[in-house]
Amino acid sequence: MDKLFEAGTNKIFSQISQNAIGCFKLDTGNHHFDTTSFSVYGDYDHPGADLKITYGYSKDKRPDLKQFMVSMLCVDRNIPIIGKTQDGNSSDKTLNNELLSNISAHLSQYGFTPGASIYVADSAFVTAANLAEAERNNLRFLSRLPANFNECKNAISRAVSADEWQDIGELAESKSVKRPAAAYRSFDTTVTIEDTAYRAIVFHSSSNDKRRQKRVDRMLKSSHDKLKKNSQGINSPILQMPP
Repeated sequence: MDKLFEAGTNKIFSQISQNAIGCFKLDTGNHHFDTTSFSVYGDYDHPGADLKITYGYSKDKRPDLKQFMVSMLCVDRNIPIIGKTQDGNSSDKTLNNELLSNISAHLSQYGFTPGASIYVADSAFVTAANLAEAERNNLRFLSRLPANFNECKNAISRAVSADEWQDIGELAESKSVKRPAAAYRSFDTTVTIEDTAYRAIVFHSSSNDKRRQKRVDRMLKSSHDKLKKNSQGINSPILQMPP
């Protein structure tokens, strides 16, 4: 254990992963980054420890327990090539930035040239700092534009106004007659974040369309019922001839 610690467990893990990539011919065209939390029981009060086991955003819905995080960069959908334990209160946005700062150097050790792969991450990746870091590292990426960006609303508005969708069709089979597979269509546009233009694709799902329609119908029915109930308590106006 002491020798493993001295050599560096992350370094050993990465080398084993690289050997597996070569042995099993794994697809390294896409890299997917994500984190997960591990809850623990007990106090875990260790001042000065390298790893802080503490309260944070619990992904397993246990905010009452302390936790630590594990971040992983995977290829071929779910094969990790980089893994690291993180503090329990770590932020996905910060961890994305830390990874972006050294991902190019790490991948170049194993023969990956800049721009040869696509970095796939969730919406926590999309911050001004992370986008700037990706540009500095010549890193191609794919993520979801968060709704708190004005450009997200603008892209959707352009898609609806233009009404020039490209049909994609069904991406999965459904075994249920009551729940048919969703059909998708897309609209290609451009958004500008921090004076830099990015390609953005707006997707429309027929399944999501039906869910929203049912929600609107429920809201309309609720409003109708409230108006009807309130109107029953209002007396009809009394008509009287003028004197």
